Amino acid sequence: MAPLAALGVRPNDVTFAGFLIAAGSGYLAWEGSLQLAGALYLLGSSLDALDGALARRTGKTSVFGAFFDSLLDRASEGALLLGLAVYFARTGDDAGVALTVAALLSSFLVSYARARGESLGVAARSGIAPRTVRVLLLAVGLIAGVPLLALGIITAISAITVVQRTVAVSKAPTPD
Repeated sequence: MAPLAALGVRPNDVTFAGFLIAAGSGYLAWEGSLQLAGALYLLGSSLDALDGALARRTGKTSVFGAFFDSLLDRASEGALLLGLAVYFARTGDDAGVALTVAALLSSFLVSYARARGESLGVAARSGIAPRTVRVLLLAVGLIAGVPLLALGIITAISAITVVQRTVAVSKAPTPD
């Protein structure tokens, strides 16, 4: 962190750089370079751990920074999954397209369930498929050459997480 802070790198710059790298992984997937896409996605997503640490170290935490980080996390995930869906469509793999869309939908519902729960005053962070787990599964699945397996697992555990977060919100006390 110290070298980035010394260079004057802002946390939002790190967030945006991570997004650009992850978006590049979507292009690589689109073109069929799935292993390289997985490696690039892992690299871009790893910057996600740096932006918050840099913000805390430099005293530059902000509401906008947290919002921007979450927004670009979704965009990064969406970019790679879009690239995969196009790749599968171009190769005539209907199951791949369907699994990719299911993974996209279920992953976004995980994030939405958390955000909506928190907007209602309920900490809806429970579940077995937070973003880090989904990122690792997708990246490793692409690198290992088993993208359909990874997408299937992501879809299943994301759906479970949505249910877990829904139950957490359902058990929250109703305000008077």
